[in-house]
Amino acid sequence: MARKNQSIEYYQVTYQLPANSHETDNLLMIKDNFKKFVIIGRYEGVDNINGIEIIYIVDWLLED
Repeated sequence: MARKNQSIEYYQVTYQLPANSHETDNLLMIKDNFKKFVIIGRYEGVDNINGIEIIYIVDWLLED
């Protein structure tokens, strides 16, 4: 969880997306409208799962 002023963002980090939905299920259990992200260490070509943004770690590190 990251907080800045009144904004909150949730992060889950994993090397790759598993065949099950364990990584996103934890975030989906949080019942608020703040942004949720899964940062992955292996590029998989997926950018969104059930409203949760999937971000390749290299892209996340190079963001402005």
